[in-house]
Amino acid sequence: MTGQIGHIIDVLPTCLEFAGGRPLAEINGQKAPPLEGRSLAPILRGGQRPAPEILFWEWSGNCAVRRGQWKLVWDTLNKAKKWQLYDIEADRTELNDEAAQNPALVKELSAAYERWARDLGRRLPGQKGKAEE
Repeated sequence: MTGQIGHIIDVLPTCLEFAGGRPLAEINGQKAPPLEGRSLAPILRGGQRPAPEILFWEWSGNCAVRRGQWKLVWDTLNKAKKWQLYDIEADRTELNDEAAQNPALVKELSAAYERWARDLGRRLPGQKGKAEE
């Protein structure tokens, strides 16, 4: 265990690096978006890799942004339909929502998430389809 941060988005760049491949230039006749992840190869070879400054992800309407120790989460199963904030260094199991104690941080991270989502045409929290163009 290295303690370094990796994410599922890093798997494709890692496989491409080990295979000597490159990302597709286009998909279905359209320019392919750049890969969001970064290769884990340096870590797997026993080295270091700079930690990402910020991570964003969305899957099936669930959204999250992570910066440092903070993870902001929008869970579609959350009946309150609001962002939840966790200090994942102190609360790895995400049991203590700290959004009410840190409203400025929630606002900052949620705004960053929404910019990312709009730029990539991803879902916004609570939205059923893709972000509006």
